[in-house]
Order: sequence, then structure tokens, then C-alpha cells
Amino acid sequence: MNNKRTSVKTDNGLIIVCENLESNPHCPHGPTLLYKRMSGGKETRQYYACSSYQNRKDCSFMFSNKTVEERKRQIVIKERKRLFPGDFTELGERLERLKMLKPSERFFCATCSTLIFLEEQNEHTEHILKNDVTDHLLTHPSQLLLLQSDSKREAQFMFSVNAVEVILSGLKALNFNKIICMGTPTIHERIMENKDGMESILLDIDHRYLQFYASGQFCWFNMMNCFPMKGQHTFDRVVDFLHSDNVVVLMDPPFSARSEPLAYTLTKLDSIYQQQMRENPLPVVWIFPYFKEKDIVSARPDMVMLDYDVKYTNHKKFNESDKTSVIRIFTNQDASKFALPDSEGYRFCKKCNRWVSKHNKHCDKCKICPSKNGQPYKHCDICGRCIKQSWQHCYECNRCALLKHPCHLWQTRIVQKQEKTVVKDAIKRKPTMKISKAAKKRMKPNERSKPI
Repeated sequence: MNNKRTSVKTDNGLIIVCENLESNPHCPHGPTLLYKRMSGGKETRQYYACSSYQNRKDCSFMFSNKTVEERKRQIVIKERKRLFPGDFTELGERLERLKMLKPSERFFCATCSTLIFLEEQNEHTEHILKNDVTDHLLTHPSQLLLLQSDSKREAQFMFSVNAVEVILSGLKALNFNKIICMGTPTIHERIMENKDGMESILLDIDHRYLQFYASGQFCWFNMMNCFPMKGQHTFDRVVDFLHSDNVVVLMDPPFSARSEPLAYTLTKLDSIYQQQMRENPLPVVWIFPYFKEKDIVSARPDMVMLDYDVKYTNHKKFNESDKTSVIRIFTNQDASKFALPDSEGYRFCKKCNRWVSKHNKHCDKCKICPSKNGQPYKHCDICGRCIKQSWQHCYECNRCALLKHPCHLWQTRIVQKQEKTVVKDAIKRKPTMKISKAAKKRMKPNERSKPI
């Protein structure tokens, strides 16, 4: 395992530390992350909190240090059992019994998110029931479950049909046949249905999938800390995949997720992958917003962004409408082999050796196809880079920006930054006066080391 420390400064003055998570206190969702609150460049507070749920309403466990009293530890264990009290053997037996029944004899309680038998209906009289659960629905649970749509929690947005085809075609072109589907149930369902020489296992924090799959097809898993929620033995099939050839990790985290915890999980998976004496890192395909490219590349320098506009069936903004989605595909594989559909206007740029969108024109000055958001870019000779069409060069700010932008704010920031730099440089350059012991006694503490 790579125990290299990784951290990220968040927008709200927090630093998240990903280091030796196994030794951190546990919440019901596995090892917590260490959060350090900063103010004025100094640490004011540190605590351990849930890696997966940012809102304390979803997971209220918080620890001030690594030492956790036994009472709290037992509460965590009980809470994890409460999340899902069933066991694999019982679930497997129920699933096999349900498969033997006619669809008209199968029921699904939407209130409890549970498959039930005819004789169990009396226990769900006040609940919303769906009858006639077909074989197709049994093997496509994402079409049956009520999906969570909070982008800060599970964020269960399902890929559009076109997105599924593009992703699977790209994986086939790269010769992958063992797919670790991390938070991508629709891809897992498609592979399970069509096979096409592929095998897959689904890793997801949503325990409701447990009742639909055998133990070797699903692992209840927290991708934010690489934690198997039902014990390490449930992770054995994943290890088998990682020890195989032609394996790839396909992940679609919540949009609000931080890159560093995800990179920590990938590093742990890669350490298992490298047990087979590999020459290259673990292949990864990561679905994430394009504006988080800097964070991803900072955490995983081997990742590159593809130009494909990923859409979802159940997202208000990033659906199959004509509007552009901000979601992209990142990978550490050869981008030239990940073909994008020309029927949707994508084309291959020979100069860049990759597929790009129809509006992404090659810039001979920058020597790249520069567009990130799917819209046309233009080159600014003064800045020496390509910018959005809606931007123009501002001579007051000496940068490119929207036509209407707060010049004074930008200039104030630049001046403040320059002043801080000048002061720091001056302090470093100027020697301090040597003061006698007698003089020091007569001076105030803050006057004892003044620059000349």
C-alpha cells in the first residue's frame, strides 16, 4: 500500500488529509478522514468525520482525535448493522426463490426498497407496492429502485443509452474484458445482460443492490476510503479481478466528491494490481466534471480528459437534451483509441491524436484543440492562450475575462498579492540588528527583533 500523504485545501478553509486511513476512527461508513480547519494560514481545529457524507445530518459521527472510547465504538458497529441488518446467505436464498416465481408473484416495496413475496404483503399494507416484477427488472435494479438525486450524497444519476454505448465501445477498443464498475450500475447491468466477452463486478455504497446480486457480482463499498462495508471477505472477487489481465476500474463518483480520497482508493487498488508485477499502473476510466480537471491531474498526473459530453437519463441539466453537459471522461489510457461517435459530430484530430467535439477547433499557435466546455474557443495573442468566445482581453486587468467583470476586485487582489510578496522578500533579505542583553531587557517582546 502506498501511504504517501495526500491532502487538498477546500473552498471553505478545510484541508482534507488522506494518510493511513485504516488507523483513523471509524464511522458507520468506514475509516473517517482527517479534516483540518485553517484560518490565516494557521490550523485552528482538526477533527475526523465521515469520508462519504459531507452533511452531518447524513452521518453525525465526529471525533476530535484518534482515540475513541469503547462506548462510541460499539455505537458505530450497531449503526453499521442498522444500515443493513441482513446477511448474504439469506439474501441469496431469497433471490433464488424469487427467480423461480412468475413475475405476477413477485413484488417490490418502494417504501422499504425491498423485494417481497406474496405472503409478505401484509407487512407492507401502508407502503407503495409494485407488482409484476419481471425478469428484466430483477437484472436491471436501477430501473426499479427509487434513485437518490442529491449530488452531495449517493448522486445516483444513470448514464444515457448513448453514453453507455460510447463507454463500453471505448473499453472494448482498449481490450478490457474485466470491468470493476465503481458507482456505475447501468454499465454493470448492460455487461451482465449482453456479456460480449466481458465480466463485471459492481462496487457501490447503496446497500439496496445486495438483494439483486450474488456475492461475486456486487460489493457494498465506500469508494471514498476504499472500505468494503460487509467485511474484507466480500472484497475477494475484486482482488481476483485486480490480479487478472485486461482489467479496468470504471468510476462515476458524486460530482461534489473530492479528488484526493478517490485517488487514495485508486492507489490502494493499484497496490493490489501491482502484486502481479505489472509494468504499467492500474487502468482507470473516471467520470467527472471538466472543471475538476486540475484537481484530478494534481492527484493523478497520468490522467487525461476526453472530449465526450457525458449525459444522464435522470439529471435535470445533464440529460439527453441539446444542452451541453459539463461531465467528461478522464483516463490514463491511450486517448486516440477511445473513439467518439461521429454521428454526434465528434471527429479525430490528427494533430492532437485524439477525438474532439465538433466545435473544438485546433489552434496552431497553442498546438492543441483547446475547448474544455464543448463550445468554440478563440486565441488571444496578448495572453498567448485560447479563451472562451464570450471573453475578451481587458487592458486594465491585463487578462482575459467576460465583457462585464469587476476590474477593481481583480486589480485589488493583484496589488495585495504583490504587497505580500514584497514584504516577505524584504523580511528575508534584511538582516536583524544585534541587540545587547541589557537593551533587550528594556524592550517590549515584539520589539526585540526589528529589521534594520
